Amino acid sequence: MKTTDLSAAFSVGSQIALEDVARLASLGFSDIVSNRPDGELVDGPNSRDLAAASEKHGVRFHYLPISPGDFPEKHRIVLLEILDTTDSRIFAYCRSGLRAASLWALAMAQHNDPESICKTCASHGFDVNGLKPRLADLAE
Repeated sequence: MKTTDLSAAFSVGSQIALEDVARLASLGFSDIVSNRPDGELVDGPNSRDLAAASEKHGVRFHYLPISPGDFPEKHRIVLLEILDTTDSRIFAYCRSGLRAASLWALAMAQHNDPESICKTCASHGFDVNGLKPRLADLAE
């Protein structure tokens, strides 16, 4: 399992396995955010199993599924709440990390320049330039 730090408090990665929850807890992550819809990965763990494993390790689990290209405003608001109420590290995942990075970019738009958000994501291999118009709207 690879984690990519977009900020000191927020990291993203690809699909995790049940055993990865213990490792994330040992690395100091207090919250796990799933951006992968149940059923998208036929043989992978579902959100209920990951939530149970997270609880066992003292990690909060948040299920904010995102279909490719669809970033619900309600998920952006929930992620902002998680960021505001967590004083530790958050790990978000999807298939590749792109949807998780994109949702983070949208959450950051109210307090950051859209260009710098896109550059941060790009420096870690995530192209979120398609979100620039929405980022700009949120920044206003």
